[in-house]
Amino acid sequence: MVTVSKVMVEEQEAPIHGDILEAILSHVPLTDLVPASCVSKAWKRAVFSSLRNFNRLKPWLIVHTQSSRSPYATTTHAYDPRSHVWVEIRQPPIRYVSALRSSHSNLLYMLSPSKLSFSFDPLHLTWHHVDAPLVWRTDPIVALVGHRIVVAGGACDFEDDPLAVEIYDVESRTWDTCQSMPAVLKDSAASTWLSVASNNHKLFVIEKHSGVTHVFDPETKTWYGPYDLRPDQRIFFSVIAFSSNRLVLVGLIGGSDTVESLKLWEVDCETFECREIGEMPLTLVEKLKTENFQLSSVSVCLTGNFVYLYNPLDVELVFVCEFVDGGCMWRSIRNVVANDRTKMERFVLTCSTVGIDEVKAALRSENRRFVILVVGGWLLALMMAMCLLFCNYYFFPSRDLDVTMDPVCSVVGKILELSVEPIWNNISYIFNHKKNIENLRGHIENLEARRNGMQGSIDAAIRNREEIRGDVKFWIEKVDLIKQESTQFLRDDATNVNKKCFHGWFPDLITRYQVGKKAAKKILEIQHLQGEGKFENISFDAPPPGIRSMSARNFVAYKTTEMAMMKVIEALKDTNIDLIGIHGMGGVGKTTLVKEIGKKGEEEKLFKEVVMAVVSQNIDLKKIQGQIADMLGLKFESESDTGRANELRNRLNDATLIILDDVWERVNVEDIGIPFPFDEAHKNCKIVITTRREQVCHVMGTRRESTKIICLDVLSEEESWDLFKRNVGDIVESPTLNTVAKNVFQECRGLPLALVTVGRAMKSKDKPEEWIEAAQELKKSMPTNIEGVDKEVYKSLKLSYDYLKDEETKTCFLLCCLFPEDHNIFIEDLVRYGIGLRIFKNVDTLQEARRRVNTVIKNLQDSCLLLTSEPASYDERCDAVVSESGFTKMHDIVRDVAISIAVDKYFVRAGVNLEEWPNMETLGSYNGISLMCNRICNGLPVSRELLQKLQILLVQDNESLFWSYSDELFSRLKALTVLDMSNTVATVQPHRLTNNCFGDMQYLRTLILNDITVLDNNFLENFKSLEVLSFKRCWFEIPINMIEKLTNLRLLDLTGIKLDHIIPANVISQLSRLEELHMFGSIIDWIISCPIEIAGLQSLSRLKVLSMSLDATLIGPEDFTFPDWETFLIDLGVQLFGPGREVSNANFMSLENILVQAMMLWPKWVKRLFKRTNRLRLDRMKDLKNILPDLSFVGDNLNVLKQLHLSSAIEFEYLINTKEWSIPPMEHNQQVLSNLEKLRLYQLHSFKGICHGSY
Repeated sequence: MVTVSKVMVEEQEAPIHGDILEAILSHVPLTDLVPASCVSKAWKRAVFSSLRNFNRLKPWLIVHTQSSRSPYATTTHAYDPRSHVWVEIRQPPIRYVSALRSSHSNLLYMLSPSKLSFSFDPLHLTWHHVDAPLVWRTDPIVALVGHRIVVAGGACDFEDDPLAVEIYDVESRTWDTCQSMPAVLKDSAASTWLSVASNNHKLFVIEKHSGVTHVFDPETKTWYGPYDLRPDQRIFFSVIAFSSNRLVLVGLIGGSDTVESLKLWEVDCETFECREIGEMPLTLVEKLKTENFQLSSVSVCLTGNFVYLYNPLDVELVFVCEFVDGGCMWRSIRNVVANDRTKMERFVLTCSTVGIDEVKAALRSENRRFVILVVGGWLLALMMAMCLLFCNYYFFPSRDLDVTMDPVCSVVGKILELSVEPIWNNISYIFNHKKNIENLRGHIENLEARRNGMQGSIDAAIRNREEIRGDVKFWIEKVDLIKQESTQFLRDDATNVNKKCFHGWFPDLITRYQVGKKAAKKILEIQHLQGEGKFENISFDAPPPGIRSMSARNFVAYKTTEMAMMKVIEALKDTNIDLIGIHGMGGVGKTTLVKEIGKKGEEEKLFKEVVMAVVSQNIDLKKIQGQIADMLGLKFESESDTGRANELRNRLNDATLIILDDVWERVNVEDIGIPFPFDEAHKNCKIVITTRREQVCHVMGTRRESTKIICLDVLSEEESWDLFKRNVGDIVESPTLNTVAKNVFQECRGLPLALVTVGRAMKSKDKPEEWIEAAQELKKSMPTNIEGVDKEVYKSLKLSYDYLKDEETKTCFLLCCLFPEDHNIFIEDLVRYGIGLRIFKNVDTLQEARRRVNTVIKNLQDSCLLLTSEPASYDERCDAVVSESGFTKMHDIVRDVAISIAVDKYFVRAGVNLEEWPNMETLGSYNGISLMCNRICNGLPVSRELLQKLQILLVQDNESLFWSYSDELFSRLKALTVLDMSNTVATVQPHRLTNNCFGDMQYLRTLILNDITVLDNNFLENFKSLEVLSFKRCWFEIPINMIEKLTNLRLLDLTGIKLDHIIPANVISQLSRLEELHMFGSIIDWIISCPIEIAGLQSLSRLKVLSMSLDATLIGPEDFTFPDWETFLIDLGVQLFGPGREVSNANFMSLENILVQAMMLWPKWVKRLFKRTNRLRLDRMKDLKNILPDLSFVGDNLNVLKQLHLSSAIEFEYLINTKEWSIPPMEHNQQVLSNLEKLRLYQLHSFKGICHGSY
């Protein structure tokens, strides 16, 4: 009956005069026009006429998302620009799921080792699954050209051709190989660096950064080009797309930090001439940038006259360019798929022309349906609903409603469902505008009160040195912004609600509507903010320094390094890649690059944590584990390598970037504590390695498809000149120097390390003759064969060394190569070695020598021959306390060159895991031998030959090296002036000292025996020439009275020693030439904290530097007269020195757990020191209420003080309290704390303010 009725309807229906109906249908979403077109022929004609004449079909933007976690689920959404709606396309999951990718406008594909899956129909309803190409690839370019799929580049196996091209014929279903890509694309043959476009005949490939373009003809299997596709030379990034036989070029102009514009050109495919067709408005360009205001790349989809553009780093906004009448119409749309839930998912965007037939084809499947997510135009929607109902009843008053009404009701029901509630909400804005304004004022007051309370908590947390959570900071910013906007709205807009229209006869309903709606919107935003502002914790303990403390300070992003960085960042985002290997010659900038990559990884939230460790040639698991643990804030409890590895493995979170720098051979990272291949608990972790050997990258990876290998090349000539000029200065542009300067810079061959060091060396040279000589020296220099060091680097560093201004600087530089690779060099060690070697001329005191060394080190750092460094361990931080010097470090390549320069002078085997002594018989010609930081475990060797030239012997940190004072080797070292045997094992007992061979070293001036147990000190009596003696952190089982024999001693370091007996005053007083005495943190038991009698210091007239810890109750006699110390470091209190303190070396005093009343009874010499103190630390001062006047007994109102650290004083209220001053200083025009520069207050629970009373 229904069928017969339907036939009668179609035969008898009157023609629909449908202009109105067609206009209405032009706004109905395409998915809802399908049932309308099935009502009858008339309805179908109306639908298709509307699509032809009123609102034509426009290409859909299709957004695919893929989860980064198994089973890698995919979702599909589409945006229809014709009706401005977002549609979710629900469909069955895709088989053979791997990483989803797109190529040109409408090709989707997935590539795994066994399958190539691709789809190119408009809605990707059909997927083709074929065997994978012969060459395994990770990031190839894939394109559909006619009926052929072209796969090129992206090879990941080192034995495969990286430029290989294979073609799959969709019709014959066969693979074929052909001519490789042009050789010029070898370093960029991947989709990361290439953009592709294709028509039915040819494939166009452009290098995104250079604009170099090639064309491939699959029919003849031939490549053509290159062509320069840069109509504007300022283009730094470009992509191409094809549509309607038109090749379109999109280019970014300027730089990633300073994008000037984005333009579109139409390209002639024969002549490659470009015609500009549009430019994006600057307001939209700004929106296209990331949160960091950068725009380094752009992606496009093009179909018909529509171009969709977006920033691949932020797909929340998509920009639309429509070609209309020879011009461009621009707008932006919000990607409703991009939200907090999907931010970690892969986004793949395509575009297609979708019509009713395609929608019908999709709906024929029971498992597919369309769900409209966003629709606009509530008033229009109501009109459509009413008109559809009217038209239906008007044209079909007596028809079978089952036939005619069901499809219509489907459309109308959807429209009414989406429109009734919005209609009522909009009408209510007119009548409730006053109520909404008052509610907004109340909400603003409540929000401000909430914000003030939060700010108080934040301030308290900052005072406790805690880090404020990012979401809390962001909440505060959003509150301030909405408060500002709302206040401005109430001041400006809300005052207009009483406006009249029609000459004052009627209220202005439009204004009331707008004001009421805006007030309601602000209320909703404030309510949302109030809900967001419920934080359980607003802060957390300050994190470890992480990669930011290591990031390169003066990183310059050139095109070469930026391209490499983009490749690495892309690989880090690829869920299939778990190891990235960066290889390149020494000095090319690998370490600097990965530090910057680590920094970006943290900034862009790619990883929760980023850690870095230097591996170096000689693998030391303990050192590597320690570096990673320090960056994670992890304190090991285990002693064994295996135990530490387990702790490290448990500490690593599921998204950690691990950077292993300077890898020379395969490292079993499992032994370090890195669970590689990564398990489920660490599935988002990545490893980045740097190496000079490409083969290392291959052997470190577990699978070819999960390893990305990137070569860091030298800088281009233009980039090299810019870097060279940065370090030399603009003087090289002068007419007299330009030509000869370029001769010098060209010898550096684009290596950053060479360019910087040579540039710094030539900075002060302003005569052409000097530059000509430098160029000749670079050409004549004969580099030795140093593995991994390029000859240009060697020549450049050698020139920088030759241009050092004096022998002192050269000697200090070469001394640094005696330390292990990547070692933190304690500058104070260089001072003490230098004193023994007599390298300082015209220097009378140790302080002068120390200042000279600091100046030399600063000059070497300015020349980039040395690097700045920070203390990394507890002992290093303790060492830094008592020295004006810090730490420095030598780049591994610079060290290699320095060792090569000193090859005839120094024998260096430091930190290479030696277990046996070298043959000492062959070392007689050397001035210095360095075997420090090894694993030598037997005793000192026997040498039949005199080591007549040997002046410095460094064997420290061989923890299992046993030796005795009577070892025969010492008798062969008659010329020795510097000996460092710290952290070794002295074994002989006093009764066995029948032959003290130490006594044969009559020229020994520097003896360093830190971190050993001293069983005897009789050997000291023979060292008449000794000037520097260090026993830091030693344990003395006997009195050390024999130091009184060292009448030439100038520096005695007893920092952190442990004694059984106090050193008598008469022993210290014999050291008449003593200039420096260091006893900070030294104890004889856990109560008395000074190992000497204070009275012994009075006779030391040359003493200039003193550091010591004292018990506050045992600080010496009242009549003690101290010398005029230049620098002192004194700790008063029972607490011992620990790593948590921030102390400095110049005139520092630390007071702990002391009563102010007891301080008033101090002897005059302590008060005089207090008066000269410029750095003061007060901790747990129980009865201290104010700094002044409580400490005014010292005198001079503490005007010398520059830094004050005050913590845990339970009664402390004010810094200055003039109301408790009997005679306030301002009555006599006196200044108070006038030089104070830094004030740190911590855990002062009674603190009220800085100043109380008038001042």
